[in-house]
Amino acid sequence: GDYKDVLNNYYRANNLIKYANESYNAHNQFIQTMLSNGVLGIIALIIMIARPINISVKTSTPLGILIFFPFIIYGVNEVFLGRYQGVVFFALAHQLFISYPNILSPFVTMKDK
Repeated sequence: GDYKDVLNNYYRANNLIKYANESYNAHNQFIQTMLSNGVLGIIALIIMIARPINISVKTSTPLGILIFFPFIIYGVNEVFLGRYQGVVFFALAHQLFISYPNILSPFVTMKDK
């Protein structure tokens, strides 16, 4: 479904006509993803945020945790994937930290030999 229709109907049902007329977003990435993409969308978003954190913990890379944990906190307060800048930064950081163990593995195996 479309989150704007659902959210504006909620605003109208609760006599928040001003907010419905302004067509505000949810100001929460997780709620907005749930409203626009459903349960599968929220599961995919959680996996996309949790996977780099998990890999960073396994490879002892605190920078990955420091970059991706704020996405959880920021996602509660704002819709960061609703803007081009947020999507580009998230995609770049995500790919960097998902690829990080594969980039370093040849160097680690050469050093171990």
